[in-house]
Amino acid sequence: MTGAALPLPPLAIASILSTYEEYSVFANATIHFSDRFDILLGGRFAHDYQTYEQDYRGLVVGPAPLLYSGTEKGDIFTYLINPRFRISGDAMLYGRVATGYRAGGPNAVPPPALFPGIPTTFDPDKLTSYELGFKGGVGGMFTIDAAAFLTDWKNIQIQTSAGGFNFLVNGGDARSKGFEVTGRLMPADGLTFGLTTAFTDAKLTTPAPAAGGLDDDRLPFVPRWSHSLTAQYGWDVAPDWTANLGAALTYVGKRVSNYTNRAAKTVPDYATLNLNAAIEHRGWSLALFAKNLTDKRGITALASQSLLPTGNPFGMAVIQPRSFGAELAFRF
Repeated sequence: MTGAALPLPPLAIASILSTYEEYSVFANATIHFSDRFDILLGGRFAHDYQTYEQDYRGLVVGPAPLLYSGTEKGDIFTYLINPRFRISGDAMLYGRVATGYRAGGPNAVPPPALFPGIPTTFDPDKLTSYELGFKGGVGGMFTIDAAAFLTDWKNIQIQTSAGGFNFLVNGGDARSKGFEVTGRLMPADGLTFGLTTAFTDAKLTTPAPAAGGLDDDRLPFVPRWSHSLTAQYGWDVAPDWTANLGAALTYVGKRVSNYTNRAAKTVPDYATLNLNAAIEHRGWSLALFAKNLTDKRGITALASQSLLPTGNPFGMAVIQPRSFGAELAFRF
């Protein structure tokens, strides 16, 4: 007789358990200096507390499990200053200064003993944003929204990759600046055309060694130019019956996949065309749609699958391919 074969131990078992708690108080107030000019002021104080435990075991880990645990906590105050000046009933100038905060936390990656150089945690980052804009219209037939912005990031959380894993690290500082303009034209009842164009220049302003970033590197996957052209038409088909048709053409400009020392690649631009049609009757609606009609393979992620951050091969993620669908809904 031969004894029963002993079960093989698992190749790898990994778990990351974390908790996140946040308490905050906030208040907003609007000061009216005149019928045309007011300022919105806001403030928020928050306290967050986070715990995490990481447990790795199995054949690839070794005879003893690898255990990591830790905590993260922070106290942060953020504020908002939003002045507005009404030029007329159809036009307004506004400004905005605001601060923001993102908590740190654990990375879902293997332990450093297996993949040295991949951090198990990342720290909080903060930003201050400035915006100056205009909103206006002409007789209900044309509207325009235009804004220029600048955002300063400190200790920025940066997504990078190594060994086939995506994870977050903290870099130095970064700055994003640019503008966005949206125009809408309503030449007839139910017919609307829209055009949006945006320019963004997002770069590191100090080196980010943990992410392989150098001063003046562009932030990954932030296009300099993006555009959108839309058309929508709705009309009454019969009493209690309405229909609409629409189309949207969007463009995403060239981007970079990563930072200089992480095998940065130029990611090509792409454009997509979406169509939609719908009919509605007393709360019932039937919608048909076609997405990415020209079946573009726009790249949304590109990362080295090698154990070295600069090595081949590379893996990528792309947008949803051409698809058609229908949706039947009832609103009550």
